[in-house]
Amino acid sequence: FTFELFENETISNRSLYRVNATGNDGPLDVITYSLQDKTYFDISPVTGEISLKGNAPDYEKVGNQIIQTVCAEDTQNPTKRKVCQNFTITLKDVNDVT
Repeated sequence: FTFELFENETISNRSLYRVNATGNDGPLDVITYSLQDKTYFDISPVTGEISLKGNAPDYEKVGNQIIQTVCAEDTQNPTKRKVCQNFTITLKDVNDVT
C-alpha cells in the first residue's frame, strides 16, 4: 500500500493510514501492530493507525519516497505468527522559499 504526505505536515497523532490484519480465529484474535523504523512515524499497536511522530521528513533530505515496514503479530496464537509488509510513503515537495 502507499499514501502521500506533504513535507510541511506538522500534525502529530493524526491518523495518516490504518492497517488491518486478521487471523484464523476471527474476532478472538489479538493482533499487535508495529513499525520496524520509528524515525518519522508511529503506529498504534492496538488499532494499526499510523501517525507522524512530529514534523514530516524534509523532502530535500530524504527524497520523494520513504519505504517502511509494518508488522502484525497474532499474540493469542501459541506460535505467535508474525507477518511483515513494506509500504511506501510518497513525500510531496513544498516550496521552502515563500
